[in-house]
Amino acid sequence: MNKVTARQRLILQTLLDHLAAHGAGLTVRELGARVGLSSSSSTSHQLHRLEKGRLLTRSGKEWTTATLTSSAIKLLARAPGA
Repeated sequence: MNKVTARQRLILQTLLDHLAAHGAGLTVRELGARVGLSSSSSTSHQLHRLEKGRLLTRSGKEWTTATLTSSAIKLLARAPGA
């Protein structure tokens, strides 16, 4: 994925923090609420874009099985805009 928006970066960071603390992912609605998206459709759209950009992967059909790829973790380690 070439360019990650600030919102997508927030989604990745929120998922990483939640996975580290709880070992399981968030539902689409829970994630949307945490990052300020009121629509589960818009949250799902962002997740699909991150998955297509190979920053997220899922082990099942549900988004609660999503994990960050090594590319996403490297991206988060860099300063925003770097």
